[in-house]
Amino acid sequence: MTDEQYIHIAMLNSFNVVTGKISIEDLLYSGLNMVIHLPSEDIEEEKLLIMIAYFEKEEMYEECIELRKIYDEKFSEITIPKPVVKNICDCKKPTIPKYSRSVRCGTCNKQII
Repeated sequence: MTDEQYIHIAMLNSFNVVTGKISIEDLLYSGLNMVIHLPSEDIEEEKLLIMIAYFEKEEMYEECIELRKIYDEKFSEITIPKPVVKNICDCKKPTIPKYSRSVRCGTCNKQII
């Protein structure tokens, strides 16, 4: 087997473990137990990014999509807090007389979210 084949199998094996397509035990008993991460631990951010880049280079986009979802769930630091607003419009059909940073209902003059 070539180095390129070993790398590809290790990437596929890590992908299958990370996405839950194969158990660690099944991988160990397969005889193809090459991986790029420690399967008994959560995958590190760097290793996950390496896998995404590898599969992108290989034009294996379905794998990229699955790994990107996992990356976003585990490592995404983007959190958008919901604004805490008192005095919110509860009109059934609010009207918008003017658009601004804090839009107010034209009927009740309370803030619209």
